[in-house]
Amino acid sequence: MDAGSISDADTAGVDVRTFASDKFNAVQDLLDTNKLLITEINNNHEERSPESLARNVLLIREFNSNIHKIIQLYKELSESIEQIPDTRPGQHKSTEATT
Repeated sequence: MDAGSISDADTAGVDVRTFASDKFNAVQDLLDTNKLLITEINNNHEERSPESLARNVLLIREFNSNIHKIIQLYKELSESIEQIPDTRPGQHKSTEATT
């Protein structure tokens, strides 16, 4: 293999990094959205008007939905990492239980 070629392991590593980066960016976007939601929920709570409190119900539902999406993204990320073969020299994953 010459210095300019990319091995399959290198390509897989790039794909995993891209996948992970996409997932982490999506999580960060949801966290940023939730931060804004919390601010609006707090402001509405301080107002204590019926309209603002009713709006909080919708905002809290959106907040909870975002939390569920974050959990799903981390689950997908975790599952994809588990599928990465350990290709480091001298490293072997053992499937046998030690007694």
